[in-house]
Amino acid sequence: MSEGVGNNRRALARLSSGVLVANGLAAVALLATSVVTARAFGPTGRGELSLATQFLVLAATLGSLSLGTAVAYHAARGTSPRGLAFGTSAVLGLLLGLTMAIICAAVVLVGGVRLKGLPQDDLLLSLIAVPFLLAVINIQSVYQGFRRFREFNAITLAQAALPLLLIGIAIALGGEVRAAIAATVAAAVLLFVALVAYAQRSTRIVWRINRPYARALASFGLRAHPANVLAYLGYRLDVFLVDGFKGAAAVGLYGAGVVIVEGLWMPSQAISTALFPTIAAEQTESARRAITPLVVRTTLWLTLILAAILFVAAGVVVELLYSSRFEASAAVVRILAPGIVVFAAARVLGNDIAARGRPLVNSVVASASVVFNIALNVVLIPRYGIDGAAWASTASYAAVFVATAAVYRRMANVPLRALVVPSREDGRRYVRLVKRLAGPQEDPVTVQGEARASAEESMPVNASRRSR
Repeated sequence: MSEGVGNNRRALARLSSGVLVANGLAAVALLATSVVTARAFGPTGRGELSLATQFLVLAATLGSLSLGTAVAYHAARGTSPRGLAFGTSAVLGLLLGLTMAIICAAVVLVGGVRLKGLPQDDLLLSLIAVPFLLAVINIQSVYQGFRRFREFNAITLAQAALPLLLIGIAIALGGEVRAAIAATVAAAVLLFVALVAYAQRSTRIVWRINRPYARALASFGLRAHPANVLAYLGYRLDVFLVDGFKGAAAVGLYGAGVVIVEGLWMPSQAISTALFPTIAAEQTESARRAITPLVVRTTLWLTLILAAILFVAAGVVVELLYSSRFEASAAVVRILAPGIVVFAAARVLGNDIAARGRPLVNSVVASASVVFNIALNVVLIPRYGIDGAAWASTASYAAVFVATAAVYRRMANVPLRALVVPSREDGRRYVRLVKRLAGPQEDPVTVQGEARASAEESMPVNASRRSR
């Protein structure tokens, strides 16, 4: 078993590093989009575009029923043929997205729901992208579950780079905010078409809904859905609250800081993406326990180091990227940085919990976090503006980490120190890992020894004492 754990670790490291590179390039593209639109439209225009984008993502998140998570889970466990997974997930994504777009349009037109900083027509325009966005997410999840990360990473990069290209063209042609929203919609449509064309080259896609498979997806997805929706609300609802209390210009300033600081999430996003199918496919608790604590503490400390650097350089980075008009965004970066660090670790733990088939646990934690977040935002934004929103987010991220760590500790019977405190072996392990990724395969004896060391570190406290 030790050799198997070592192999899983090396595979996880390779997959994570590939996803990290893709996420890094995507983050650069997203940052470039933010900078280009901020300089072209100013804080108010940038805020309007941010509201349209977040409204689109909110509609997609609500309407997805978290089938993407379910698709990845079942693909990792080998319960569905590839052609069936592609076809059913794509069709369901289109249907759910269309339904959600119609519902949202009715709420806006009939119910009179508005966003303070965004015209109604722009709000409705953004909804056109919802069906295509959900279909792309579901197809990408098929690749994730089968651990086809070359395709998965290419989609991640395309999701960020294609809007940048089209928005850049729109701005160059003299377009304003509405043209940028239309470019975002066009990017979603084009990516869906290109992705289907690519998938059909290697897979015979079954373009129909297989009912038993759809029921299996719904069973898992509906249990995961509350957590995914609440997680989104937990770190995006503040944008809408800032708009309600302070308007589009404040959203532009706040969003600029958020885009910068969320670059710190790249390591945890990459690791979580690769960890989910790895844990879902793993059959033994001892193997899971030998992997996740190491991943969590590595993610925590890596993110902490990057956050410290960004904290010091925040003012320079903001002025260099956005100009002095966005000076207030630097404080947002500094306030959010500690919260991003602890939430990065919570994300990894949450993926482990969901991969065990227990997504409802994350839903309970996320529910409490959202209530806490909303209460803090309502109290702090009127008094402290965008700084108050940042403090509310950091506090709720910290609460999520504490709650998720407590749940995982009880579920996996792992001591808290194994999630936070680096072990004596970690430094040597990282050196060996770098050598493995850069050079020939290592001695199997070393792999087995490393696995045994990690398994001992991750043992429950009492069992560890008995072994001594």
